[in-house]
Amino acid sequence: MYKVVLGGGIASGKSTAAGFLRELGATVKSLDDVAADVRNTPQVIEELETCFGSQILDDNGMVIPSQLAKAAFTDKESTEKLNAIMHPRIAEQARAFLNDSPVSNEYAASRNSEPVEAKPAESCAKHGEYSETVEVDEEDKGAFVVEQHPSSTEIMRVLEVPLLEKAPDLIALADETLCIVVPESIQIKRAIDRGMSKEDAERRISEQIGNDKLANIADTVVENDSTESALKEKLTVWWNSRVGSEL
Repeated sequence: MYKVVLGGGIASGKSTAAGFLRELGATVKSLDDVAADVRNTPQVIEELETCFGSQILDDNGMVIPSQLAKAAFTDKESTEKLNAIMHPRIAEQARAFLNDSPVSNEYAASRNSEPVEAKPAESCAKHGEYSETVEVDEEDKGAFVVEQHPSSTEIMRVLEVPLLEKAPDLIALADETLCIVVPESIQIKRAIDRGMSKEDAERRISEQIGNDKLANIADTVVENDSTESALKEKLTVWWNSRVGSEL
């Protein structure tokens, strides 16, 4: 099974890429999914209530994320308490996902409630070469066939991570780090189209690392500077080069 960490900045198309990889056949989970699993377990709910009060819970005794954020991010001490409760458990479950380890019963119960063409995976930067940029030849656009694999075989796991620079331990567990990048001007426009103010979009982007630094972390970079269809074509090229080596 091929293990991938997927990253990218705000409004980069990272979640769109994750959704498309799921359509192609990957098992995909975001770090936000993991956090939600952890947050809604009985033990964690109890610890959060003890630290931040019953006002963070709804009528069914489940954590209200907005109320938790309001209580936990008021000062540094409160934030550190939240991190001490959540971060070790999130890291544990993220590692389990990438390692194909059984999920802890605690969390399982919660859930039930320079451009180059795509190369074989073994030649990626993680193996000492370079950060690869996936591109599509003009004459090949729209002509891609997705490599198929037996439905009973889990061939790829993808963990979507919002802040790659803060996840070196997870990156070390993956076979490849795939990063979606977009020019800042397009990034701001897409964020505004989602309903974010221009000032808020610029602030959030300024707080994240830029594309150059992301490319230094990644094994493969996919530029999402055109249409969603173009992004999917690039991801199809990448998928076929990786899945083919796993069949």
